[in-house]
Amino acid sequence: MVPNCTYVTLLSGGGEYVAPTLCLMRQLRKTRTRCGLAVIVNGALPERHRQQFNNASIGLVPLSSLFGRSAKSAARP
Repeated sequence: MVPNCTYVTLLSGGGEYVAPTLCLMRQLRKTRTRCGLAVIVNGALPERHRQQFNNASIGLVPLSSLFGRSAKSAARP
């Protein structure tokens, strides 16, 4: 039976943590975890970094899609 789980991490900014996030995925695969990795990203992540995640089969989730509107306006009361 496959567990219904996913590790989720938030990646914001210009991509300073792309390499560590890719390393996290490699380590999860080495341990043969059945859980996937989803990376929540903001709009500032450059396209070249997005492509690296696509090449590594890592799902990207736009932060704005979690709120149905921009994250900035979601923070307002």
